[in-house]
Amino acid sequence: MDGGTLVGPPPTGPTGGPSPGPTVESDQSEDEGTAGPSAPDHSPPVRVPGTDLTLPAPFYRAYRAAESAQQAQQPGCRLHWQLLAAIGQVESGQGRDGTVDSTGTVTPPVFGPLLDGGSYPAIVDTDDGRLDGNDHFDRAVGPLQFVPGTWQVWGADGNGDHVADPQNIYDAAISASRYLCADDRDLSRSDDLDAAILSYNHSQTYVDTVLKWMRAYAGGQDILPSPSPSPSPSPSPSPSVSTSPSPSDAPSPSSSPPPSPSSSLSFTPPTPSNS
Repeated sequence: MDGGTLVGPPPTGPTGGPSPGPTVESDQSEDEGTAGPSAPDHSPPVRVPGTDLTLPAPFYRAYRAAESAQQAQQPGCRLHWQLLAAIGQVESGQGRDGTVDSTGTVTPPVFGPLLDGGSYPAIVDTDDGRLDGNDHFDRAVGPLQFVPGTWQVWGADGNGDHVADPQNIYDAAISASRYLCADDRDLSRSDDLDAAILSYNHSQTYVDTVLKWMRAYAGGQDILPSPSPSPSPSPSPSPSVSTSPSPSDAPSPSSSPPPSPSSSLSFTPPTPSNS
């Protein structure tokens, strides 16, 4: 597909509670909803400054690039890369240890469990199985675990290949950054930050877990959730939550390569609102 925001009906859920459980790897063929394979990226992990934590190098670059792009496009949102890294950790343990190819695409692709009404609410297929390999029901896809209906609204190209692929960390990171900044949120405010994370998964436990990881990546001293890397259930974003804009308000993604990460690693914790 072209590197623009995808069009289609709004997703039907999930909202108001936990969604998919732990992500799983799949034997889906590479040409089913993703671009073809490329050479593996063997970059060593990056130690997060001021912490004992590391991130897979492609994920670190993708989060920093998304932060830089979002700050240029919507500076009032004040999104920091640590929030994206925290969501990536909670959702998939950074794509199951960050095994990616040279374009930033997770190999093998990562999927959540089938949303067929068993353990989790049913979401009838919205993508003919193109992204998730199932033409009866949806399941969350990629390292940041977008359900296909959500990706149809928010999916964007983040690595300049003119393809919006939820299995690509550059694409997923820029899409998540725009999703989190919906409704003119200012993520330096605690209520807006909570609302953004709740729009990803409507669970206070999820919010608390993401915030702990975010502070840890920012050099804070929070005790991290255990066991690591991914608590269960692992949620999926859905713009049908009341704080999200309609699909017509979705920003158009850029077809240019991701910008160079900013040099600053400063992070200001959000301040409580007066409301």
